[in-house]
Amino acid sequence: MVSDELIQLVMHFEGFRARVYRDIGGVWTIGYGDTELPRRGIERITQEQARDELIKKLTQHHQVIAVDDEVKRTTRREQEATASLAYNVGLRRAIESQWWQSCKQGQPNLVLLLRWRMANGKQVYGLLRRRVAEALHAIGRDWRDYKKYDTLARKVINKEILSIALVNRIYEVL
Repeated sequence: MVSDELIQLVMHFEGFRARVYRDIGGVWTIGYGDTELPRRGIERITQEQARDELIKKLTQHHQVIAVDDEVKRTTRREQEATASLAYNVGLRRAIESQWWQSCKQGQPNLVLLLRWRMANGKQVYGLLRRRVAEALHAIGRDWRDYKKYDTLARKVINKEILSIALVNRIYEVL
């Protein structure tokens, strides 16, 4: 089972839609960012059903991540941040990511997590905000503090600074 904190993080960034719609990447989506249900023909969903589906999928992702033989060096929060990433970009992409590899080596590199901010070849501010929240969660901080980094996040999107400056600021507050 995943933490309530992780569930709240994903619900916050995915938002809820009762009817099927196309997400920013053009993928049919419903509920809290679920792309599987529309492929099964589901066109309407209640918030409760969507939350149950979200928890089920996050738990499945976390279980796959947590059983990896090399996972002993990771923290539960790093695993959960990766489960959130997996829910957003796909399980295979998340577990093959350089971010997850750095976690398994015992040296989580937040810059590698912040790289996952693109949709259709373009940087997306909302995705970077989510990655900041996941990074905060991974290092044991309150993910809701992601808003404190909005000014720097905008500068990363506008290519005024590198994401390393944002990560340095996140670690400064520790």
